[in-house]
Amino acid sequence: MNPADQDSLLALIFSKDRAMQLQGVIDSLRRHLRGGDLRVAVLFKATTDRHRRQYEHVKERNTDITFIPEADFRAQILRLLDLAPGVLFLVDDNLFVRDFDLARVTQYLTSQPTAAGFSLRLGMNVRYDYMHDRPTRPPRFERSADGVLRWDWRTAEHDFAYPLEVSSSVYRRADLQALLAGQAFNNPNQLEGVLAAQAGRIAQERPWLLSFEQSVTFCNPVNLVQTVCVNRAGVDERYRADQLAALFDEGVRIDVQAYDGFVPTGCHQEVPLVFCRPQPVCEEPPAQRAPAVTIEMVTYNSADTIGRAITSALGQTFGDFELMIVDDGSTDDTECVVRSFDDGRIRYIRQPHRHAAAARNRALAEAHGEFILVLDSDDALSPEYLADMMAAAAGENEVDFFYPSKLTLVDETGRALGREWSYSDFGDSRTLPPVLFRTGRSPIPNPGSLIRRSLFERVGSYEEVETVEDFVFLCRHALQIRFRRVDLHRPYYYRFSGMGLSHRFQSRNEITARVLDEMVRDYRPQALCPPLAEIADPRLRTQVYYEYVMMTFYALAQVHGGRFGTPFRCYGDHYRARLLESLTLRPPSSRCLWMLVGRARAEAMVAAAQRALAADEPDHALVYLDEAANEQQDVADLEYGRAVALARLGQVDRALEACERQLRRDPDHARARTLRRSLLEQRGVGAGV
Repeated sequence: MNPADQDSLLALIFSKDRAMQLQGVIDSLRRHLRGGDLRVAVLFKATTDRHRRQYEHVKERNTDITFIPEADFRAQILRLLDLAPGVLFLVDDNLFVRDFDLARVTQYLTSQPTAAGFSLRLGMNVRYDYMHDRPTRPPRFERSADGVLRWDWRTAEHDFAYPLEVSSSVYRRADLQALLAGQAFNNPNQLEGVLAAQAGRIAQERPWLLSFEQSVTFCNPVNLVQTVCVNRAGVDERYRADQLAALFDEGVRIDVQAYDGFVPTGCHQEVPLVFCRPQPVCEEPPAQRAPAVTIEMVTYNSADTIGRAITSALGQTFGDFELMIVDDGSTDDTECVVRSFDDGRIRYIRQPHRHAAAARNRALAEAHGEFILVLDSDDALSPEYLADMMAAAAGENEVDFFYPSKLTLVDETGRALGREWSYSDFGDSRTLPPVLFRTGRSPIPNPGSLIRRSLFERVGSYEEVETVEDFVFLCRHALQIRFRRVDLHRPYYYRFSGMGLSHRFQSRNEITARVLDEMVRDYRPQALCPPLAEIADPRLRTQVYYEYVMMTFYALAQVHGGRFGTPFRCYGDHYRARLLESLTLRPPSSRCLWMLVGRARAEAMVAAAQRALAADEPDHALVYLDEAANEQQDVADLEYGRAVALARLGQVDRALEACERQLRRDPDHARARTLRRSLLEQRGVGAGV
């Protein structure tokens, strides 16, 4: 940060009675600011002697920053605007979470005069409006070659439709001066209200907003100190301003490093404050060479299994590694088990419970190794596994991601089940997006994979979702990653459990459906559906693509069934409407089954289902059969076809129900009787029924 340059951008931080949180803003800004000149000023208000004294302490620690006690707020703002060509507004509950280049921000505002501003808190990750407690649908983004987004804020919703705010956006001085001329405001909330009320004045000349692909900062509203507006904020007593002030006097500070790589779901998001205390001064230890590998182990309540995982890691024949264990707030004896191991290669970090993705990001931020090897805390490595993976990586400097060709399945005691999961070769990363999209799951294992740490530095960290963060990561970055399958390796022992929590299934499917919809928006159609390259007619290509997307979502709804399939079904309905709209743009062919009605439609759908079964696509077959059933026509073999498809998907109970319906219609249906007998045998019921 440059306090002297009059041409530097000005960061103006508003603060009231929150010295600890203010220091957190400053520390995280220093940690992540890359490129560009920035002057920083703090306009603060202290209502007690204690708060005034604490602001003086922050001022003494940050001599390159200008601290201004709030007096005539409006006059102070107008004077500060005269000092710089542009202003970055911040508030004292901001936290910066990833590196950003300020020079790019100013370059874009210069090169795009129709942009109202550049938001540092918005991005593709924003899906929730905290202040109004409701989901947010992202706008239609336009993406530049270097990853800057823009959108028309006039047609967007919630935070994406709020172009003028004072908590994390960069604006041109001239624009602000024009909007504030003659306006009355006496505090930051009134300032934002005045700006927001005048958005209509810039709608024609400044219809665009800009941001990076992912938020680089967010507001953590754990407490409320202003009384001007009724804003939503946290109610945890531990984070009251007076409680934080007491901790500040004890030397406690916010550990801003704990938030590195965090991906917020909204511009405002309550997350626990992570604290650190000043360490005693000691001699600097001698510099140590960084290990070649960081074995990443994320854990949560795994006291029963983590000991075996740690033992397998420490027993590797390749010894140049550190074992990074990030405990995501376990409530069992996990920490005791970890601390029972006396080995200098172990680094143990405990953080509040924020799910695996946040813990993985913490491990990435702390890792020293050139490579990351992922080892789950209920799995185990054979002694030579790391050596085999490192041998495969030797000389392969262009490869980012080495993954095992198979995982060996074991039960909860570590006993081999005699089964393996095998994985296909995605050496050509262009073949990966269609598989991710079509199946809704990752065909590349995260456990057991050896990944260059530089990959995350290049493309970003995991989105901090509740589950399937590795799938989300691959969907977002598949074409930017260079993969290699390692065929010769000793076993990685993967603990297989058929158990699951229903709320995790629901979250998994909601996240998966959302990310697949993002793929439709962000990838070229041919990248998701390669056969489109063979269709010359652009209108027909559009129709085929929308049908493919619709069928993919509907098929995934069939696979997951019941309420767990609802997220996929909703997106399928959306693309069904797009398909039908595209069909109206050209005279529909009599062979277009989606334009048929009545019995002709039902029979055509059953025939399409039979073709799908012949192509070993039982999930697609079920979609066609549902369409046929909706016509309420008496079509032969409809329920038998449904039974076959469900049986192939392993849904035995539903397949039996379909057989029963077919036999009620036609008691002599020989194939239905044979299938029913086979299904009953699978369930262990007598076949003579």
